[in-house]
Amino acid sequence: MGVDWHLGHDPKVERLVEIYSIWGNSERSARQGNPIPIRVLRAEREGRHVIDGLAIGYQMGFIGGGRHL
Repeated sequence: MGVDWHLGHDPKVERLVEIYSIWGNSERSARQGNPIPIRVLRAEREGRHVIDGLAIGYQMGFIGGGRHL
């Protein structure tokens, strides 16, 4: 789960990152204090959160999703 930021980022076509979804919050890992980590599909993986992409210099906007009950 998450993005392997070291594979690259194209800001022309990847302007946004979904930071919150029905699956959870991808801002940071549970170990780093995320109260609602993503727990599906092998759960979360270190180094593949939004703060990790920002830490290596990527600039992006954020979007949140979910579903309406």
